[in-house]
Amino acid sequence: MEIKDLLKMRRLELGLTLAEVAKMVGVSEATVSRWETGNIANMKRSRIALLAKALQVSPSIIMGWEENPQEAPSKIDESFTAKEKKIMLLYRAASEDDKTVIDCVLRKYEDGDKHDMEFSEEIC
Repeated sequence: MEIKDLLKMRRLELGLTLAEVAKMVGVSEATVSRWETGNIANMKRSRIALLAKALQVSPSIIMGWEENPQEAPSKIDESFTAKEKKIMLLYRAASEDDKTVIDCVLRKYEDGDKHDMEFSEEIC
């Protein structure tokens, strides 16, 4: 199987869209699409590392040095649903400011304040 096919297969296994992977890697959707179609064969090292993190595989798989991405250890518990895994990946890709807001909302929810929250810029 070619690298381009592995990239697409892994993205789909994780239930990620092109847009979500693009955001995690810091590129456009079109760039991710071109990686998956083989129209861009060479990636910057920094992009390889971020793409490997987004797809939860070893960078060596993206480089073509390993052939089986299924053997890569999963960083997200297998008991999670696809939606839960997607939320975890999106959280990991969020900026520190966004993570602070998400954490605050979750703390309020956990504390039982979920019904009193008004969604605005001033949640926390």
